[in-house]
Amino acid sequence: MVADEITRIKEAEREAMALVAEARSRAEAIIADARSEREAILGRWEAEAREERRRILSDARAAAEGEAEHIRREGAEKAEGVHRRVRKRIPDAAAHVLSRIKGDDGALPR
Repeated sequence: MVADEITRIKEAEREAMALVAEARSRAEAIIADARSEREAILGRWEAEAREERRRILSDARAAAEGEAEHIRREGAEKAEGVHRRVRKRIPDAAAHVLSRIKGDDGALPR
């Protein structure tokens, strides 16, 4: 009788140990799956972040190039305006210089 009880207790312990081992195995598998999923999610986030960074930089570069082109055009227009005004005044400037060389009173012609 006691021997039968001891045998049943040992069998119950073996079954409990088997259940614990199976539970540990399942827990380890769940943890491994969670880690794999975490790595996959992080990989997607990193790829999305790289793409977003590339898009932001591309947009900023395009905006900067557009602004630079606008500034270049505006500068060229202003330079052309100055050039036109200067060209119109060259004859007066030359006359003034010549009059000063000749010793004339030297008021610029209007």
